[in-house]
Amino acid sequence: YLSATTTPEKNRGYAYDLLGFLGLNTQSETVVPIFLHHLQQEDHNDSNLHSLLESLHATQLSLNSHLDQLLFYCFDERGLIRCSALRLLARYTDHHDKITATLVEVLEFHYDEWDLRYAVESLQIIQPNRWSTYLETVKARVDDAYAKERLEDY
Repeated sequence: YLSATTTPEKNRGYAYDLLGFLGLNTQSETVVPIFLHHLQQEDHNDSNLHSLLESLHATQLSLNSHLDQLLFYCFDERGLIRCSALRLLARYTDHHDKITATLVEVLEFHYDEWDLRYAVESLQIIQPNRWSTYLETVKARVDDAYAKERLEDY
């Protein structure tokens, strides 16, 4: 992977992949703060930000900080970033009310079926007994026929 002509951005992308691999295989939570610390630094680089978010998700480790940054990415115009952030919300061990409110907003104003899918999946994990109630509430509020049809699949 690495060579004399590899850019620093590419090297950071490789480092995120490696950290994700280490976090997954060792289940060491020491990689989580490293990933979260670099979120803002990688905001301008779609590939690295996506790699960072996906590697963090792959570790299957619990999260408890930097929630506001991830909530911001749930409404990002970049589809891969948005979906990765939606999937990561299910890893948070607290702040479930704030996360639920965001997921309900995503359900109501989703960009595409992938937003809908990942928002429902995260909602099912953090609100296992009430997710369908939230979904029914959103279905009742949505006016757009196409959006309502997509919501019916859940």
